[in-house]
Amino acid sequence: ARWLIRHLDLPMKQQIHCDAKWLIQADALVDDKLETFDRVLLADTTTFPIIFDQPWNRAKPRTRWRARSYADALRLISELG
Repeated sequence: ARWLIRHLDLPMKQQIHCDAKWLIQADALVDDKLETFDRVLLADTTTFPIIFDQPWNRAKPRTRWRARSYADALRLISELG
């Protein structure tokens, strides 16, 4: 939480912390965990998953929706329309 405030200027009231992220209805979800990415894809939701690139998730087949930085994630979100 503090990291998000310090590095992205994302206030606490705009942050959501939970284990079952695929249940949240949002425009997009950025996460580095492959299980979360896959569960959002399989869920009956309009949330668009973006995988945040990390060494532990690079086994995932190539996807256009992989962010290598937070600026990259914001660019991908802006492309959603």
